[in-house]
Amino acid sequence: MNANQHHPSDVARNHLLASLNALAADDCVKCSQHLWLAARQAAAVVAQRRGWPAASDAEIKAAMRRIDAENGKEPDAAADSHTAELFRDNANYDFLEKDEVIWFQPIVHGFVNRMLALNDRAHYNGPFDADDTDRAIDSIERLPTSIDATAETALVNRLKDERRREGYGSPVQPPPATGYPMATPSEPLQPIVRRLMSVLLEDHPTLLDDADVLNLLNSDYCQNELRLQTSGFALLRTEREGRSVSGHSRYWAKLYAGKYYVCSQWWKDYHRHNAGSLLRFVTKFVQGNPGHPGIPALVEIEKMLTDYIAQSAA
Repeated sequence: MNANQHHPSDVARNHLLASLNALAADDCVKCSQHLWLAARQAAAVVAQRRGWPAASDAEIKAAMRRIDAENGKEPDAAADSHTAELFRDNANYDFLEKDEVIWFQPIVHGFVNRMLALNDRAHYNGPFDADDTDRAIDSIERLPTSIDATAETALVNRLKDERRREGYGSPVQPPPATGYPMATPSEPLQPIVRRLMSVLLEDHPTLLDDADVLNLLNSDYCQNELRLQTSGFALLRTEREGRSVSGHSRYWAKLYAGKYYVCSQWWKDYHRHNAGSLLRFVTKFVQGNPGHPGIPALVEIEKMLTDYIAQSAA
């Protein structure tokens, strides 16, 4: 390796630094891209050292799963590698809000640091522990302070306190799925959800009557009747209620029709289940509103959901 080449581990660390710079510039898409590339590179370093294939994204993902399993993480859990893939998806589809990026970023930093530690110290094979979590969050804590971002500093401080109080894990654990089995499609469901909400709330609001809106504002209805797996949150929330629940943002920043926020808690492991629930919901409106001008748009979404379910079952 000549002086102008970077060590593979340094490439991963440089991507982490670039992700911090992108976040400081409010570019969440570029930040997400660098976080995924950092995780991908770090996993490739470990895979190559162990003689595993690591040329394609599919091989890298398989390596991440093997490493997760070695460190006591179930394949279907919200593991570190899943969070890295969340950022890969966000780089392509731009569905995460900035506070969500800030929230999940330390997990990828911890994953990368642990991968590089596995490479540097072959005997190390321990799980991602509380000390690892603290180090990752401490690194993130320095970013908003250095750019005098008061709101971001407060958010990261709250994250730091809660992580240490509650232990390592996702801020809200998704409930057990029912109906469709777990699946992880190659693309996220969020863009379809956004399109559906735009059609129902903005493009053709007469498709929904007052009772429909009240149902979508009701968490029990969304869980028990629509059978959505969105961590117990209603699909819609009013402007007056706001985006946050118990101090955490659970709804996207866009205010649809100037009235409603849409739930952002769409966990990847439940995308296929939720696609099926949304498909039944959309089909009901298609069948119950013949001749309505919004039906062609709903038929298009119906096809998108049908194709999504078929693709995730492949």
